Amino acid sequence: NDDNIIVACSNEHLNLGIGKRHTIKIDGTPVREDLRNELLTELRDWRHNDKRGGSSNNRERPSINAKCYMILRAPAVVSPSNGSGGNNNNNNDDGTTVVTKVSRREKRRHKKMEGNVKLWNLALLAMKETDPEFATRCSEIAVTYGFTGSPHIDRQNASPFYGLALGEFTEGTGCVNVECSPRIVAEVNTKNRLGRVDGRWPHWVGGYDVEREERFSLIYYDTMSAYETPGPAIFKIPKEC
Repeated sequence: NDDNIIVACSNEHLNLGIGKRHTIKIDGTPVREDLRNELLTELRDWRHNDKRGGSSNNRERPSINAKCYMILRAPAVVSPSNGSGGNNNNNNDDGTTVVTKVSRREKRRHKKMEGNVKLWNLALLAMKETDPEFATRCSEIAVTYGFTGSPHIDRQNASPFYGLALGEFTEGTGCVNVECSPRIVAEVNTKNRLGRVDGRWPHWVGGYDVEREERFSLIYYDTMSAYETPGPAIFKIPKEC
């Protein structure tokens, strides 16, 4: 809550007037270098591969301001009934979803996953090494390149999300910014790190040189679990104020 955030800050004068908000900085959990390098190789290939969905012509959500945007959903495992049962879906411990009936949409998702299964597996491995419990609940991963955008709320999320940013962009830029209160904004550094944020609070990507720099992001969502009541917007003590 705000009390915890204020205690962690050395600046006692937070009431700076209308239009001025206090900023706190937080680092995500580092992802090991060899895994980051593998992920970045996959992401660079995805960006230039139309068949994998990385082309700017294949943006799945045109309203999102990004040069490339794709959503990967947890791989579906078709039951032996292959459609004879109902539509009750269940998540396995390995992150897959068991379905008893396959729709045309699910078939398209499956085809997309076939071209990106290595990317999914590497991304999920990074999550397993950081938060194994969340890895079992991750229902989809948004893959982006050149993402920018205004403050928004993820209303479909059942719980907080994780973000990981990779590429050649300036350290300390392109952070995930989130409102902790009307007067406090947190900058979560996700470059080469997994940062946890509750996207049901207003959040956005901080500025970076989108025209000259390379910034990929992986956003891990849980949209299928039982709904968790939103708590704090951030989950680490700020390193500085």
